[in-house]
Amino acid sequence: MIEELTHRRYRQKWVRIHDAGDFFSDEYLEAWLRIVTVTPDVTFYAYTREVSRFRRCVEQGQRPDNFLYLFSLGGKEDKLIDLVADRHCDVFPSLEAATVAGYSSQHEDDRHSVTLPTNQIAVIANPVKKLLNKQKQRTFRELQAAHEAGERIWTTPEPPSLFD
Repeated sequence: MIEELTHRRYRQKWVRIHDAGDFFSDEYLEAWLRIVTVTPDVTFYAYTREVSRFRRCVEQGQRPDNFLYLFSLGGKEDKLIDLVADRHCDVFPSLEAATVAGYSSQHEDDRHSVTLPTNQIAVIANPVKKLLNKQKQRTFRELQAAHEAGERIWTTPEPPSLFD
C-alpha cells in the first residue's frame, strides 16, 4: 500500500479509506495511521462508527495532519459522539429532511464530509425504494435509538394470526 500511495500520481490527491466497512481493530487502524504518516502528500479521510477506538488510538496520540475523519451515526457508540463538538454525519431520507435538521450535505463532493465548515454532515440515503420505505422519515441515528429501545426496524412484520 505504501509503495502504491507514494507514487507521484497520488501527490496532492485524496483517498477515502473504505467505501464500506470500518476500522475493525486497533492494529488495523494503526497500520492505516502508519501509511498516512509516510505519505504526507496525500490527504486521507474516513467515516467511522468506531468512536471509542478513535478516541483511544487517534485522539490520544498525534493525528497526522493529512488524516481527516468523521463519526457516523447509526451505530452502537452513538452516545459517545458529541453532536456539537465532534464532526459527524447522519443518513437522512432526503436533502429536505437534512436541511430542516440543520445538516449540510456532502452530496456534491464526498470530500465535503471533512471540509465543510460545520460538524453536522448529512449523507442522503440511496434511492432504493424498498429501503427508503423501511427507513421512513427517520435518520440512521433515530433508527439505532429505536432498535436499542427494542423496536423491530428491519424485519418484516409477522403474518396476521388466524386466531385474532
